[in-house]
Amino acid sequence: FRRVLFRSPLEFPQLFGLDPKKTDGNATVHVDLAFPLADDLTTDKVKADVTAKITNGTFPTIFDNTNLTKGNLDLSVNNERLSLAGTGEMMGLPLTLKWTESFTAQKPADIQSSYEISSDITDDRLSDAFPQTTGYMTGIAHLTGDIKTTLNEVTTGVISVDFKKAFLNIYPLS
Repeated sequence: FRRVLFRSPLEFPQLFGLDPKKTDGNATVHVDLAFPLADDLTTDKVKADVTAKITNGTFPTIFDNTNLTKGNLDLSVNNERLSLAGTGEMMGLPLTLKWTESFTAQKPADIQSSYEISSDITDDRLSDAFPQTTGYMTGIAHLTGDIKTTLNEVTTGVISVDFKKAFLNIYPLS
């Protein structure tokens, strides 16, 4: 399946900056294709509906040159959109994510993307990911993010951190 998606003319993951040689994991895939039996068949006449359950997936540089690892994700792709949802880790921090791509734009530069993430970050996981933060937080901080982009730019983004279950020690304000 991976060889089909990554081959010309599809080269599907390359559109999103994913290098097929650096992805890893296991997947159970279901593919439905509908097309007319015609001599002049072109890819725009093929209707595709693909679902996959990915386990222990690794996707390099998925966001800002950061790897997604330990991905347990549900993928759905059809002619109109891509949706990827599930759990994984980035920089050792656990997260829940939902990534949606809309393919209905007239030009590739107008493709709309949406990223929703959430994570409960403990002080030890934060220190592992960012050693310079050791001692600044104890407890659990809940992070949520909602980012919308086009191919060339971030159009909106909201990232919130709830520190209700955490204690911040901000020098010299402590």
